[in-house]
Amino acid sequence: MENISMREYVLLTGAASDIGAAIAEELSHEYNLILSDLAPESLQKVKDICDPNADIRILEMDLSVGDEIESILGQWLAQEGIFVSKFVHCAGVAKRVPLKMLKEEYFLKAFSVNVISAAMIIKVLASRKNKKKLDSVVLTASTSASRGVKTFSVYGAAKAAVTGLVYNLAMELAPEVRVNSISPGAIRTKATQSMMDMRIDEIERKYPLGLGLPENLSGVVRFLLSDKSKWITGQNLVVDGGRTVDGQD
Repeated sequence: MENISMREYVLLTGAASDIGAAIAEELSHEYNLILSDLAPESLQKVKDICDPNADIRILEMDLSVGDEIESILGQWLAQEGIFVSKFVHCAGVAKRVPLKMLKEEYFLKAFSVNVISAAMIIKVLASRKNKKKLDSVVLTASTSASRGVKTFSVYGAAKAAVTGLVYNLAMELAPEVRVNSISPGAIRTKATQSMMDMRIDEIERKYPLGLGLPENLSGVVRFLLSDKSKWITGQNLVVDGGRTVDGQD
């Protein structure tokens, strides 16, 4: 039987989402996991689909609390007596809102969850609180950060900030820590299904390889965490079925 104590730990935020669950299942075949979200029942379901040989811990953590993340995570790690080698930030806030209905609170929420929380978590994991064990980070950005979409200004701006964070932290933390991101295109999930159903034919025509599924992202994340990508840092890998290179629309 495999000795799970020899496996590295990965902290995965947004683990209760469809994409987070797919990433968790994929990574559990190689790593121990810390599944983080605000939905304990959903996290338990994700835990149930993971490799039984992995040590799976659950961390309920509100990512909108800014500086408080540092103490919450630091105390939790000390209590559990474990150290995190890799971090995947899959949590995010996606709110579609036209310009005439914009409010400051929408931006604050989006930036808190998508960007600030990621920075605070990396701060903890790259510090002595984690014995500086962190060696690889993958954040989730979006093609909306580089390609305009109506009513996506809040989301797109927050995801653009994610890639900015990646580029700069990759330089600051090298060579000890590699920092990269993925930018998915349209992914079929429970959260996006209702929006897609209204324009499904139109959307599908714009994707040469068809719409994406959560499992189309999980293998990419596993690659970026692994030593197979040990000479890759500061990169934003677009995973969109060819959408952004299609010059016909």
